[in-house]
Amino acid sequence: MLLLEINKFGASSESYGGGDAFMEIAIMLLVAFVLGLLIRHLLGGKSTDTGNNEWEMKYNDVQGKIDGLNNRISGLNTDKSKIQTELDACRKSRTSLQADLDACRAEKSDMKMAAMAPPPNPDDLKKVEGIGPKIEQLLNAGGIYTWAKLAETDIPYIQNILDKAGPAYKVHNPGSWPAQSKMAAEGRWDDLKKWQDELIGGK
Repeated sequence: MLLLEINKFGASSESYGGGDAFMEIAIMLLVAFVLGLLIRHLLGGKSTDTGNNEWEMKYNDVQGKIDGLNNRISGLNTDKSKIQTELDACRKSRTSLQADLDACRAEKSDMKMAAMAPPPNPDDLKKVEGIGPKIEQLLNAGGIYTWAKLAETDIPYIQNILDKAGPAYKVHNPGSWPAQSKMAAEGRWDDLKKWQDELIGGK
């Protein structure tokens, strides 16, 4: 279109002055340039709007994911708080149980010490055939101070006391000691004396 117009004006350049034809061509070129700029601007503006829309969609998508992660973190923090509360309660309960256990052990230890403590009037364990002063001390150290206590004590427990005292005491046989002690505790001295006359070293 523009070339046709140029040719038209070029063909009629004989009837017009050369300067006027050139001016008209320049004006037409300028108008065409301006129109090109306008068209480019319009097309470019639409492209920019489309690009902005795409970026806005991407931004919204990322923002949605961030919001989802924040919600998940909030939920995890809530779960963590609940777990911490349950853990604290468990630790408190364990501390309470440990305190009860310690108190029980202390009470048991006190009872054991009380049981091993000498009574106001301990019996003379040497009345039993086979028990001398040294063995009496060993039995007292084991919590045995009376005939009644010795009468109810298991023979293996007595033997263990003797074994721990060393080889010199292992040779003693405490098999008859509980029975002799029972007679002494019951005051059956005649029966005890008769039996002891038959015993050798308490055997």
